[in-house]
Amino acid sequence: MCRYFITIIFFWCASKAYTQNRRFENFLQKAEQCKIENYLKAYYYADSAITLAKAVNDSTMLTRAYNRKGIVEQVNSRYTAAAELFKVAEQYAQRPGDARHLAAIYNNMGINFEKEGNLKSCIEMHNKALNIRQKLKEEKDIAASYENLGVAYFSLGDIKKAIENTQKGISISETLKDDKTLGFMYSNLGAMYFQQYNDSLALENYRKSLEKGKNLKNPDILASAYLNISTFYTELGKMKEARSALREAINNPYIFKTERRVALFLNLANCFEKENQSDSATYYYFLALKNADDLKLLSKQAEVYRNLEKFYEKQGDYKKAHTFLDSFHSIKSRILNEKTLKNISELETIYKTERQALEIVALNTENRQEKERRKSRTNLLLVSLICLCFAGTAAIVFYRSVLTKRKDNTILTEKNTIIARQKELVEQKNTEITDSIKYAYRLQNAILPSEPHMDQLLGEYFVYYKPKDIIAGDFYWLYQNGLRIYLAVADSTGHGVPGAMVSIVCSNALDKAVKELKITDPGKILDKTRELIADTFSKSEGEIKDGMDISLLCYNKEEQTIYWSGANNKLLYYQHGNLHECRPDKQPVGLTHQPRPFTTHKILVSGNTVFYLFTDGYADQFGGPQGKKFKQRQLEELLSRTALKPIPEQKELLEKTIQNWMAGIEQIDDMTVIGWKITP
Repeated sequence: MCRYFITIIFFWCASKAYTQNRRFENFLQKAEQCKIENYLKAYYYADSAITLAKAVNDSTMLTRAYNRKGIVEQVNSRYTAAAELFKVAEQYAQRPGDARHLAAIYNNMGINFEKEGNLKSCIEMHNKALNIRQKLKEEKDIAASYENLGVAYFSLGDIKKAIENTQKGISISETLKDDKTLGFMYSNLGAMYFQQYNDSLALENYRKSLEKGKNLKNPDILASAYLNISTFYTELGKMKEARSALREAINNPYIFKTERRVALFLNLANCFEKENQSDSATYYYFLALKNADDLKLLSKQAEVYRNLEKFYEKQGDYKKAHTFLDSFHSIKSRILNEKTLKNISELETIYKTERQALEIVALNTENRQEKERRKSRTNLLLVSLICLCFAGTAAIVFYRSVLTKRKDNTILTEKNTIIARQKELVEQKNTEITDSIKYAYRLQNAILPSEPHMDQLLGEYFVYYKPKDIIAGDFYWLYQNGLRIYLAVADSTGHGVPGAMVSIVCSNALDKAVKELKITDPGKILDKTRELIADTFSKSEGEIKDGMDISLLCYNKEEQTIYWSGANNKLLYYQHGNLHECRPDKQPVGLTHQPRPFTTHKILVSGNTVFYLFTDGYADQFGGPQGKKFKQRQLEELLSRTALKPIPEQKELLEKTIQNWMAGIEQIDDMTVIGWKITP
């Protein structure tokens, strides 16, 4: 009989424990499901899991429950509350045999520090998680830690370490065939390569991420991939492809449920800015800022402020630009140290727990009347204590608020001093950078042929040369070898400082091909120049596809013949009352897939002939009543109308036409047009 009762008690206890475990897992699962859609429900379920874990006094359950509640707070941008919950979970997990949960908590702490902008602590936590996971040999978790470290180093600006950690994570995930993790990591790696200006590897990894997202039908991966691809094409000025990616991102409803909506609005603003639609750009910049503020994402706030500063500087509104620059530096220097009092619901939970404990004690007494008296006295005492606690807390809060205000005033004064110093440093650095660029301008100007030299060799000619910035990627080149005169107009990859650096490499290669190696045929000159440029850039660690588009003309005075070859840039010439064209080879002078020998065209000079060499900057300039490109056809019509006019007047008409077309719209690229009239 005794055994029978023991068996019944055993099965009753086991059944109760099983029911409690099922309820606990159900609470955790529901909290996870609701964490984005419904914060209040998610909070309720996570809190219920904590209450149940406390009732059974199970440390593992308490670890998981506090960790889950921390995640709920984190995804809803309540980072201070999340940090406190993760600390409680960490305390429960500090027992032998619970290392896996401890690693997960360190991982979540790292993500929380990243959201708050504390990247040093973020990396420290992810390394702690990684060390534990490596000891446990949990390959999938190890890959996740490498992924998070890659993101942290990327935010810190250490791109080399970011790529190293991400590649380690990808290697493990590829072995495990974990396509979901790979989808995110390929997208991250693409962004890192893009930061290194390695466009080919960036696009390759974005496409890998997109493929994984489509195969898995995972909206989160697709949102990340399309956002990165839209950024990629916007920066390259390929607005058609950028808009296509943005449309896909907007049609993904998941993007509006996460912090990625900030990146979406920022990308839309950048896209409209590139297309010179300033009103739309302003709207989306401020929408991005509002969402970054709502989500308390300091790094995103700083990014939007920086974009707004550059945007208003381009608009010529320097007052607003300086305001947003100050905001950017303020966010960067800000240290979050928020401390909150325990909320009323926690006090109520404590009160209820203590009251239940007192009732259980009272039920064990023999005298019911005595029990009631004890209960009343205890409740009265408890209420008095709570009131006293509230009064004491209110006094402490009031006193601390006075101290905090004094401290804040002191900190604010110190911050204003620091910001003023930072502003002075920024202005000093800007002056130094501008001076360096101006000096670079003088160096680049030295590779361009001088006006007296051009007057001597060309006679009747004009040069319309208008860089986008102080220094340019466009350049022109002139050389005489006996009865041959060589004239070229080239457009190097990029503009500004990077374009100018590439232009010097290209100009030097052209010099060597003609002056040192004595090559005379324009097509063969471009073949050799391509070889020399590729050889120069092959010394770099990464693959560099920089080079130039060029129109190269050789005038043989003895034969009265023009020999010409072009890479992507055509030649126009006006002869016998008509405008003619020579089509270029559709390939650049630089590293390219399946290079072909350049073609040399032959033109007989009979009668007065005007030759026009140019880059694509003039035709690609936005303007007009609808803000569209000037286009090649309109340029050809303009040259055809003005070809019979005097050479100086042709230049003047070119300049006036493009200025009227732009009508205040920002110049988007370097512009170069050279006209040369040859009279046999």
